[in-house]
Amino acid sequence: MLCLGQPLAQEYNRARTEEPDGPFLFWRDRAITFSIDASGCPDTDLGQTRAAVIRAFATWESQPCTDIFFIFEGMVEGAEPNHLTGEADGHNLIMWVMDWPDEWGSDKLALTNFVWNERTGEILDVDIVFNARDYYWTAGDRTVTDIENVLVHEIGHLLGFAHTTDPDASMYDGYVEGEIEKRDLSATDIHGLCEVYPSGRPTPDVPDLGINEDELGSGGCQCTSVGPRIGLGWTTLFLLAAMAALVLSRNRR
Repeated sequence: MLCLGQPLAQEYNRARTEEPDGPFLFWRDRAITFSIDASGCPDTDLGQTRAAVIRAFATWESQPCTDIFFIFEGMVEGAEPNHLTGEADGHNLIMWVMDWPDEWGSDKLALTNFVWNERTGEILDVDIVFNARDYYWTAGDRTVTDIENVLVHEIGHLLGFAHTTDPDASMYDGYVEGEIEKRDLSATDIHGLCEVYPSGRPTPDVPDLGINEDELGSGGCQCTSVGPRIGLGWTTLFLLAAMAALVLSRNRR
């Protein structure tokens, strides 16, 4: 799946199952659950990690124009992320991975992986996996990678949004070391949220078809930095086998 179609300046963009004319990704059920892996973040107190994650989800659901809302199902143990199983397991999981595989790349900060219905584009399962091997994470220290700042961006992808060219937006494809500005949605982000998930009205441009288990697909998009110790990332998009990711990049060292 490619996450960028033909972006318009200062405008939101929606992701598709495939470009140029695959179905848009979307959630049919707007009550979206999420869980946090019980191991938490190795660099941050578990309570602070949990609070930062909950705040990031609240940022998207707090807009009065939408009826999207998130339900925190608590901490879970032993859940396998969907990039390992390729299946929807009922947990939209947030987790940090210490044994980050070399083939995923040391410049990858986070992976957002989808399971969807290939015919309709309906999202069935999303897991967001953070690289805890090559990056330090924080719930407030401006000198290392901010959990909330990164997760607000990734939740936008979870909702089916691609990158925008608006530099003020949370969905802009750039990350500056130590930034926290993406914790807050811009007018561009809010515009997309209100049009794709309008309160009391259906999501536009999606087929009215049910789930067929034989038509499940998985994927996402991946973005990489242009080199180590570079503040801006998310510049290159390409497919990654049976899984894919939405990524921000910064060197841990």
